[in-house]
Amino acid sequence: DGKKNILFVGRLAPNKKIEDLLRAFACYRARWGENARLLLCGDEWAVEGYTARLKAYTRALGLENVYYLGKVSQRELAELYDCASVLLTLSEHEGFCVPLAEAMLTGVPALALDAAAMGETLGDTGGLLPDSEPETAADAIHRVLTDKDFRAALLAKQEERLKTLSPEAVGARAEQMLTELWEKRL
Repeated sequence: DGKKNILFVGRLAPNKKIEDLLRAFACYRARWGENARLLLCGDEWAVEGYTARLKAYTRALGLENVYYLGKVSQRELAELYDCASVLLTLSEHEGFCVPLAEAMLTGVPALALDAAAMGETLGDTGGLLPDSEPETAADAIHRVLTDKDFRAALLAKQEERLKTLSPEAVGARAEQMLTELWEKRL
């Protein structure tokens, strides 16, 4: 339908900072129009009452085109990545962050707050945000959606990053690390 789909995938929990996503989306829409929607995909029952507070905050911000999709099937998740224009996560506490890898695997530009292990997942792709200020995220979304050269470079770097995350590459690194630890033990 021509709308830009900003996707978040993950549990709706306080550490995921969904309120920061809402503020970033509000900033994006205020600066560059209403031709976008925010798709929030993930378990809504991680923290009792959190989703209800988020929905109330969405209304307080006067936001339209914010969709709380809840937990979805694998097929539905694949369809969401197919229609996503960009994946955005501003989580403050993450491990590996599988949705970033999923986005890279499906050719969706991934943007994330440079916190916790996000940098270890995205590497030097150019998708790390220095802070969670709404303007920072909104500007990054806008650049990914409008600057074709930047988008192409980001996607190319993500493709390269995936090579280091392949089962073969990870297996080889794990084997090397375990061998070194074993040798130090002796």
